[in-house]
Amino acid sequence: IDINIVRRFQRAKHSIDNHLLLGKISINAMSSKPRIDLLVIGSGPVGLSAAIEAQRLGLSCRIIERKDKRRSNDSRAVIIHPRVLELLEAHPRIIQDIDERAGKISHLNIELVTENTTISIAREEQRFGDTDYASLCALPQYLTEKSLEDELNEGGGKVEYGIAFESLAQLTEDEVTATVVQLASGEKEDITAKYVMGADGGRSSVRDCVGINLDRHSSSVLFALSDVKIAENSPDKKLPGFHIMLTEGGPCAMIPLLDGTIRFFMQAHEGILRDDVTLDKEFFEKHLREMTGKQFTLELGEWQTIFEVTHGVSDAYRNGRVFLAGDAAHVHSPIGGQGMNYGIWDAITLVSKIAWAERVLADHPEAKDAAEEILASYAEERHSMGRELVSKVKLATSIVTTRNSYLQKFRNALMQTVVPFVDKDMMRTAGQLDLAYKPSYSRFILPAPTYWFSSKSYICQPGQRLPNLVLEDGSKLYKQIDRVRHTWICINVMEPTDAVERCIRVTPAKEQTSVPAISKETLASPQAILVRPDLFVAAVDDSFEKLESAVKSIFGEQCFGAI
Repeated sequence: IDINIVRRFQRAKHSIDNHLLLGKISINAMSSKPRIDLLVIGSGPVGLSAAIEAQRLGLSCRIIERKDKRRSNDSRAVIIHPRVLELLEAHPRIIQDIDERAGKISHLNIELVTENTTISIAREEQRFGDTDYASLCALPQYLTEKSLEDELNEGGGKVEYGIAFESLAQLTEDEVTATVVQLASGEKEDITAKYVMGADGGRSSVRDCVGINLDRHSSSVLFALSDVKIAENSPDKKLPGFHIMLTEGGPCAMIPLLDGTIRFFMQAHEGILRDDVTLDKEFFEKHLREMTGKQFTLELGEWQTIFEVTHGVSDAYRNGRVFLAGDAAHVHSPIGGQGMNYGIWDAITLVSKIAWAERVLADHPEAKDAAEEILASYAEERHSMGRELVSKVKLATSIVTTRNSYLQKFRNALMQTVVPFVDKDMMRTAGQLDLAYKPSYSRFILPAPTYWFSSKSYICQPGQRLPNLVLEDGSKLYKQIDRVRHTWICINVMEPTDAVERCIRVTPAKEQTSVPAISKETLASPQAILVRPDLFVAAVDDSFEKLESAVKSIFGEQCFGAI
C-alpha cells in the first residue's frame, strides 16, 4: 500500500471530521454569502503554518503572497527548535522532511578569541529531557517553507502568488473585507473573511492598515550574513558544530547545514554603511581574518545580506478580527534563533483559538462574547510572551555585540565562570522547552489550587509545557493527546463516572527523563490535568470533579462546552 495514499486519506478524513465539528455556521453563512474563515497575508513559515493548521482543523482558508514565486536561495532563519517540532507533530510528513533535510547541531562552541579559550557544549551531554526531538536543527528557511507548502498542497490548498494586500475594512463585527490586487494584471478583488492574519513581515502593511504601531529601537549594529562553503585547503576549515567566535570587533558565527554549506554571520565593522558595501568574497574573507585571526577561503552561495538589528513589539496583536503574527508583531536580532520559531508558535496558537471560537458559535450563535474572550486570549498570551522574548534577545544582543573592552573582559570572565554550571541545559533552554505562560496572561489558564491544610504536588503547573511522560507500557504521553481539542488526563485518580470526551487515565512509568526531574512522590500523587491542543497545561487539581468544576466556572458554559 502506498503510504502517501494512506496519509492523504487520513488527512481528508480528519478534515471532514473537523468540518462537522466546526461547520454548522460556516456552511450556512457560505451558502448565503460567499466568504472564507481565514485570510492569511504572507506565505513565509508563519503564514504557511497558519494555513496548514486551518486546513487540518477544517477552516476554509486562502493564503496570498505578493512575490510571484517562492525563492529557492533565501536562507534567513535556519534554526528549528524542539518546541516547534512538537507543535508540528500533527503533520508527520513535515517532521519527516525536517528530520531528513536538517543538520543536527552536534556541538555548540563559544570561542572567546581574546582569551584564547573555547567553551564546548556537546549535544550528547545536554539534558533535553522528555522531548522526542533532542537536538537543535539547522535548515535554510526556503527548505522549511518547502516542507510547509508541500503539506498545504497535498491537503488541497495553495499559495496564491503575485497577489498584494492593498487595504481592508471591518464593516461588521464578524467579518473583514480585504482588497487585494493581482500584480500582473492590476485586477482587484475583495475577499470577505471572518478573520485575517497579517504574517507579512516586519514592515507589515496589515499592521499599518489597522493602526497598530510597532516602535523599532535601533541597536546601531549591522549583521552581514551569507551561506558559504569553506575550501578544503583552508587552514582553519575544521570547526566542529555550531561555532561562535566572540572577538573585539563583535561576534562571528558558523552554523553547519547539510551538503557542506555553512551559514556564516558576523557583526560588520564600525563605520560600514549598509547601502555602500559590496557583499563579495573579499568582504567576508577580509573581515573574518581581521576579526578572528583565522584564514578561510570561502565559496559564496547565491544569497548574502546585511541588515541593521532592531528590536520592537507591536502595541497590540489584534484589532477586531484582524490579527498579527511573526515579524509583523515582534522584531529582534537573530541571536538565539528565536524569531521564526516564535512566529510559527504564534500562528498555531491563533488558528487553534479561532477553531475553538468557531465551535462555540456553531453551538451557540448568540455567544459572541464567549467567542470574543477566546480570541482575546491569543493577543493576551502571545503579546505577553512576545514582550518577554524581545526583552531577553535585546539584552543578549547587547552583551554579545558590545565593543567596550572592559565590558568584553567582564562578559568573558563571567561566561567562563557561569557556563560550566548551566552548560548541560543550554540547548534545552534555547530550544524553548522551558517557556511557560503565566496564569495572569489569560483567563483560560487557571492558577494551581492552594490548600491551607496540605500541600499538593503535580507533574507540572498551569501554563507550563506538559511533560511527555513515559507510560507504564513504554509509550509516551503525547501520543494520547488530542491535537484539535483539550484533553483531560487522570493520574492516580478515578475517571469520571459519566462519559467524558477526550478523557484518558494513564499510569506513568517509575523512571522518567523529564527536566526538571519529577519525584516519585509527585508521580504517585492524585492529579487531574486539562491540557490544550498545543500541549500547554490549562488547569490542574487533585481530582477530576474539582478540576471540571473549576474549569466550567472560569471558562463559562459556552467556552467549556467547546473545549
